[in-house]
Amino acid sequence: EESNFDLVVSNPPYIPAREEVLEADGLTQPANFWEGCGLLVRLLELMLEGRFATGAHLVVMITSLTLKSQRVAALLSEAPSRGVEVRTLLEREIAWKAWYAGSGRGPKYLIAETDSERCERQRLGNCEFFIGATKPGDSRIGGDRNRRMDYHWHVAYVLDLSHKKA
Repeated sequence: EESNFDLVVSNPPYIPAREEVLEADGLTQPANFWEGCGLLVRLLELMLEGRFATGAHLVVMITSLTLKSQRVAALLSEAPSRGVEVRTLLEREIAWKAWYAGSGRGPKYLIAETDSERCERQRLGNCEFFIGATKPGDSRIGGDRNRRMDYHWHVAYVLDLSHKKA
């Protein structure tokens, strides 16, 4: 599992399974990489374990939904103490069709639960992120988006992870 690649780019499945959000050790042994955030968790673990080539970069796409996963949040929080620098390359609020998540409403476990989670970025490691999705009509940007009652809103991030140079 050692990597000789200088650059790994991934847009892994990023919507966590219910267990990843609600249980501290939820989905620690996913059945496969496509279950919840399993592939993303594995890539982050490999980077934090120093299994990427020296100077290599891991570029991943995640969203504020992803950050509801307790394991993903813990790994990003732990990154600085493991010598891994995390940089946000891109941050954009994007729509999430409410009906797509079933019954016209998104799964409640993916919604920002507190006003601070909904309105303020939360620090994970050396970066700050919005956590979870907002309810329809409650965009973090506001304006015309708040009239769109058929969309939840979440924030997409492109992150660059690399080991700090010695």
